[in-house]
Amino acid sequence: MKNMETLKFSKRPLVNLGNSRTTKYRRKIKALENQKKNGQTLIQLLSKEKSQETSDSEETQNNDEEINKKNANKSMKYVTFINQIETKLKTENQQLTSGHKMRLKAVQYYFQLLSKGHAKLKASQTVAELLNRGVWFARCVRSWAKAFKNYDYVPKSN
Repeated sequence: MKNMETLKFSKRPLVNLGNSRTTKYRRKIKALENQKKNGQTLIQLLSKEKSQETSDSEETQNNDEEINKKNANKSMKYVTFINQIETKLKTENQQLTSGHKMRLKAVQYYFQLLSKGHAKLKASQTVAELLNRGVWFARCVRSWAKAFKNYDYVPKSN
């Protein structure tokens, strides 16, 4: 028992961190061998990437045009959903409960924000704030919108 009390603790870590003197030396040797194999250093590699960025900028412009076309198609899709909800609200006005009307309106606002280019999460949070509701309502709006996309129907209750 006395031996344990007088025992000095070592400052060495109990786990191998992989940063010993020998490990650093091995890594340096391996890096030099790889440099000889590749025939280029890291600085040369990075300078090549800068020259490739100019050619990549032309490709990104073409990609931007394709993305704009896709976004236009998506906004057209949202417009049809908005119109469907509008007709549902007009034709079935007497039959819908106030809660179901509110859900349809929330989904309609959500689709309007998506058609203007807002992100899904931000759009649902905006709708929830607009209707003085919380975070859970924003999540519900996204699920109702998904149900409307797939089945042309917003659930009456959860």
